[in-house]
Amino acid sequence: MAEVRKLDLSDLEGIINVEKRAFISQIQASRKKIAERINKGHIYLGAFSEESLVGTLALRFARFLPNFKDFINRNSSFHDYAESDNEDKANAVFVYSLGVIPEHRNASHAVKLIRNAVDIGREEGMEFLVGDARVPSYNGSHNQIQYEEFDRNEKLHNAIDKYIRSGILPSRELIEQDSVAGFYLRVFPTIEVLGITDEKFWEGDEPCGGHMLIEYSKLK
Repeated sequence: MAEVRKLDLSDLEGIINVEKRAFISQIQASRKKIAERINKGHIYLGAFSEESLVGTLALRFARFLPNFKDFINRNSSFHDYAESDNEDKANAVFVYSLGVIPEHRNASHAVKLIRNAVDIGREEGMEFLVGDARVPSYNGSHNQIQYEEFDRNEKLHNAIDKYIRSGILPSRELIEQDSVAGFYLRVFPTIEVLGITDEKFWEGDEPCGGHMLIEYSKLK
């Protein structure tokens, strides 16, 4: 029976195993970084299958307005988004580093992790759920790691470049063609795209060109 529960420092080895098997090497978090996040009060959720940790999701509490300019002024990099302390008077649960090991990706672990984050946000009186979504089909990721083999989506690549120049978002249908970035949109119809970050948001993520989709949903 699959289950989701909160993790702590005793689960570090399992979290590291998921990081190594769920993410390309350039964006894997170190043991030290994960411990720092937990010690700051960030919450790590774990999805288990037969007592084995197969997926994780991290979250922190922060201030949020559904305005991309305001968001990016306070979260100009992935470090700002994911590594900052929980904020006083937070009104949103920021989720990040959603990862499931390859052989369990056909199950519902990712959905259960997100739904647990939604439940926690509501229990804490948060108004919004905010997520960062990778777009590996922006450049494609062949030959970078065994289990991430995404073709470059030329239409989506050009639409993101156009957004950076003009502020015109790609269509929802086009974003959904990316199996990673479109996950939230396909599974949770109430989630909206707030904006797309520039190439400096996460420079180590070469398949995404450093870009990240910022998506959000109201919890109330």
